[in-house]
Amino acid sequence: MDYIAWHYLNYVRPFALQVLESYPYLVAFKKRFESRQSIANYLASDRRSKTLTVAMAPFGGTPETS
Repeated sequence: MDYIAWHYLNYVRPFALQVLESYPYLVAFKKRFESRQSIANYLASDRRSKTLTVAMAPFGGTPETS
């Protein structure tokens, strides 16, 4: 369940950057999850996808959204 919750929070982050900050428990959860050694290693690795959407998306312009 943690993986699903984190994935959702990470996926919507680029579209609503300040919204998550209104929920300190969710921010703390996301930070705790990302600090797990295996997760942190993956997030820092080349194995992690550099994009969240398809290349032809009409929005974006940053590595997270294009």
